[in-house]
Amino acid sequence: MSKRYAIIGDIVAEDFGESIHPGAAGAIALSLRDLGGEVTLRSCIGDDDAGTEVLQHLKAARIHPKNIDVIEGNTCALVRHEDGSFTDWQQGALMTKGGVMDIYALFGHDALVLDLLDQSLRHFLTDLPAHTDGTVRMATTLRHLDHIPAQANELEIAMRCDTIIGTEEQYTKMTGLPSASEALGEIFAQMPFAALRAAIAITPDGLQCVARDSRIIKPVQDAIPNLLAPRVAAAVAWGMAHHADWDVVLNVALDADTAQ
Repeated sequence: MSKRYAIIGDIVAEDFGESIHPGAAGAIALSLRDLGGEVTLRSCIGDDDAGTEVLQHLKAARIHPKNIDVIEGNTCALVRHEDGSFTDWQQGALMTKGGVMDIYALFGHDALVLDLLDQSLRHFLTDLPAHTDGTVRMATTLRHLDHIPAQANELEIAMRCDTIIGTEEQYTKMTGLPSASEALGEIFAQMPFAALRAAIAITPDGLQCVARDSRIIKPVQDAIPNLLAPRVAAAVAWGMAHHADWDVVLNVALDADTAQ
């Protein structure tokens, strides 16, 4: 039986100059489709030209639009450069705490990924497993820290999840520490007192992972963290659903063909 993945997050229209592609939660959904299984994307998108084009990409990948609200206005958008950096961030349509969603259905998937800019919704969702389904396997990205300041309880909220995925810049912003290695070291020290099973940092040198019983480094020549992030998030969801070792998860993040 194929695995079922849920994503609750924001769809971003990434403009690469000559083409527009789904970014953020949309890019994670596409990467998960490449790994097989059924993907439910709970999100919203604007009815502008960018939103229409992105939605077409998602439909072509057989990601059902029934859980994507099309609302009047602009889609979240940014201009992405070849080095992974971006300009002209436009907030646009976001998932918010006021959005209607079937929590029990989404938590009933084999793995759940949060990729949200709205911190109140992230806070709400990470608190729910303690009161609803304690077996849900949940991961969170730190993409929101590219656009908004870190909150005082940022790390505490993230550590309610099973896995954290972020770039070095996002980890340093969340922890106040100067490098991904030091941030992961601080997180490792707090793991015995939290739900967290692993934290993965995407750096210009490759992937670093700290888990409760291991620390793994996967060098990647000329890595572009922001472009790798959706693939890593998808691999984490795949790994949580398949109960895979973290070394296997990182291999899948770097080469989807290694997924079995």
